[in-house]
Amino acid sequence: MDLLKNDCDIRIHEKIQNCLMPKQNSLQLSVDLDFMWRPRWATYYRRGCSAPTFSRIDRTNNTLIIDCSPSMQPKYGFKTRHSINNDYTGPVSIDEHEWIYAKCHLPFFTEPTIRFHLHSQPLPPVSEVMRERPNVVFIQFDALGRHAMRRRMPRSYELLTSYSTTDPSSSLLTGLNRVGAVEFHHLNVNGRNSVPNMRQLYCGSGNCKKTSLLSIYKQSGYSTSLIDTYGFQPKGFVPQKSVDRILAANYFIEYGRDAQELYSHKSGCVANTTWITDEIFDYLRDRFIMMRSGGWFSINNVLDAHSEDELNNYAVTDIKFHEFLLDLNRLEALDNTIMIIVADHGLHGHDWKELWREFDQRNPLLHVLVGKNILEFDDIIENLKANSDKLVTHGDIYMTIASFSETALPLKLPNTVNLFTEQISINRTCQIADIPDEWCNCWVPKPCIDAEQ
Repeated sequence: MDLLKNDCDIRIHEKIQNCLMPKQNSLQLSVDLDFMWRPRWATYYRRGCSAPTFSRIDRTNNTLIIDCSPSMQPKYGFKTRHSINNDYTGPVSIDEHEWIYAKCHLPFFTEPTIRFHLHSQPLPPVSEVMRERPNVVFIQFDALGRHAMRRRMPRSYELLTSYSTTDPSSSLLTGLNRVGAVEFHHLNVNGRNSVPNMRQLYCGSGNCKKTSLLSIYKQSGYSTSLIDTYGFQPKGFVPQKSVDRILAANYFIEYGRDAQELYSHKSGCVANTTWITDEIFDYLRDRFIMMRSGGWFSINNVLDAHSEDELNNYAVTDIKFHEFLLDLNRLEALDNTIMIIVADHGLHGHDWKELWREFDQRNPLLHVLVGKNILEFDDIIENLKANSDKLVTHGDIYMTIASFSETALPLKLPNTVNLFTEQISINRTCQIADIPDEWCNCWVPKPCIDAEQ
């Protein structure tokens, strides 16, 4: 059988070994699982923490070297759960749509170690007109309140809030000098946990099949992509044919489970979850470079390490997210981009009922970055600044981004505001914004009543 030009050899303990050629339609698979080779492999241990075993690629002869220790039994699988024992020899094609994962069975664990890589593949080309449209990218963190970000991701928070000292009125950041940035202080949830807030954020108040931002931008001619590391998506959240590239729960669940399992077992092992962040940020960095010209819409739910239970994960994520943003700025990949850095809710699920925790779970983070090359930059930034100290909902974000797509759909959502073009009234209340009373934060300080009165 002739080998394709992108074929590679697998070398195990200095033994050359070729692998089985996949038989399924790799193009269809790429719609569901969009990942491939990387020069640096991550490690993932389903049970406990252990010293990692490394894999690397020799670029001179396109050979993957897997360093399983002699006590481990290596196996390899391609495109399905089918595995190949280490005594198998046969051809394999590694083209732009295909993938591989490796397992090293540990004698002291009942579960295998699983290692794999993400690689952003090209999106379908967009028209010349759409290339002039700004990219719109959501970066969403789970269970991260505004004040929690200041405490647990201080590098990233400082980067996103440190403005030019030479011009006090400037909206450009010192470290990210190619974007204007605005932090919102009073984003208020409209319910507990992810579903009510994410549904409002990405679908508004309507049926997700019709009003999903993914569908709206796809219909507007954008290339679309989705990352979901923790399997939030309720049934019908992602309409069919609305996404060109998906890296979602089916990938993480099928091969080793995702951070959700580790969170549920409360393992506390940093190595268990932060590798996801590593791979996701590398994946997104490549995607930003590919799509820097414009015409790309993307939703990226990048982390499921709840910060009240996985304290170390956000500390590690802080360093990686900080470097990720600096890289995008250096590569000029943000110039034509609107980036929404947001959380679904803040801290919850804890046994303590301190006031600050109850407040923080109702006040998730929200930062909006606007590339300096975007038309009407000054007007957008002016309105964002005016709204930054007002009461804001996830529905307002939806209305803003849906309207920006220039969709033909009627978008007269009740009690929402376009943050780019309108200014919120200072008298807006939770009742006006349709926020349930039990989830409304007290944003105006009130004097305490003397106990004797």
